Amino acid sequence: MVQLSQSKRRAEKGLCLPEILVACFISLVAIGAVLSSFLSGRLGSTGAKHWTQARNLAQARIEQLRSLDYSDLAALPGTATETGLVLDDRGGGTGVQCTRTTGLTQEDNGMTIAVTISWNEKTAGSGSAPWTYDLKTWVAYPGRPAGP
Repeated sequence: MVQLSQSKRRAEKGLCLPEILVACFISLVAIGAVLSSFLSGRLGSTGAKHWTQARNLAQARIEQLRSLDYSDLAALPGTATETGLVLDDRGGGTGVQCTRTTGLTQEDNGMTIAVTISWNEKTAGSGSAPWTYDLKTWVAYPGRPAGP
């Protein structure tokens, strides 16, 4: 076994406490940045999924109304609000509650159908932000349009 002399041991350098603390702090900041990007990506993809589901709800309502005869469509109320609809329903009440508002506007030679889906989406903190999806279409009056 080789014995190192006292002077040789002092010449070997190691890491001091401040260097170790700075390295740990930089590592924690880097790990925190990576984890926050995962959280942002997850919330972004969930928001996009809800946006697509809201579009499907609005499109289904418009297709349902467009399948009616014009006289039946004209007899409906101008504005109707449906509550209790759910986005991302996996059962057990885990979905996001949304509201569908349908507006019918009579015009000279047809009718405008506007559907708005609104819900609250989670944000990166503990809060939420209101989101809406609007979809409009126009239905022509059957027969010859008004005008010359």
